[in-house]
Amino acid sequence: MMICSALLPVCLCLITLLPANAQQQQEAGQGITKKGTLRQNNMPDSIPQAATEQDDIEQDNPDKPSLWEKIYIGGNFGLQLGTYTYIDISPLVGYRFTNRFSAGPGIAYRYLSIRNVGSNSIYGAKVFARYIVGKQFFIHTEYESLNTQLYERFAGRDRIVREWIPGFFVGGGISQPVGNRAAFMIYGLYNLLYDNVRSPYPSPWILSVGFTI
Repeated sequence: MMICSALLPVCLCLITLLPANAQQQQEAGQGITKKGTLRQNNMPDSIPQAATEQDDIEQDNPDKPSLWEKIYIGGNFGLQLGTYTYIDISPLVGYRFTNRFSAGPGIAYRYLSIRNVGSNSIYGAKVFARYIVGKQFFIHTEYESLNTQLYERFAGRDRIVREWIPGFFVGGGISQPVGNRAAFMIYGLYNLLYDNVRSPYPSPWILSVGFTI
């Protein structure tokens, strides 16, 4: 009877502590479950959010055009055969500084021949600038220096010499796109430095047909 009376307080303490320990273990288990659920819920949500932020960055900062997309080639090419033979090969390379403004260098070669009269080879270089107005119209200007044959009188007789003749042209024209990059152009220019004696052109006005790629 004395032993039972002594063990009774110990049993009561154990009974009191067991629910507390079980409750703590249950709460700890719930805590682990909650933490695991939190990790599982956050990971899928973070992927779409990162993708959305990346899309926003790409929209705000679109890819810049490559160097090749800014460069184009073109020029004027002409051919006429017969009593009066005319060959024109004038390629150029342009660089698009903006969507509307471009500029670049070019070279020129022209061969003129009149049967029973004579022939002349004209060659040189030029630089040009072009500004697009609207969708198809453009303003064009260029400076060139051409080496051509000239006749001069020396010591009482005529002789042929070669000289560099400058030309400064201003004007404009119309461009007809062909595909994504190519365009067909017709434009008229006026030579502000025209010399009716030394110029290789028969008139200060020039009508040209060209293309760009």
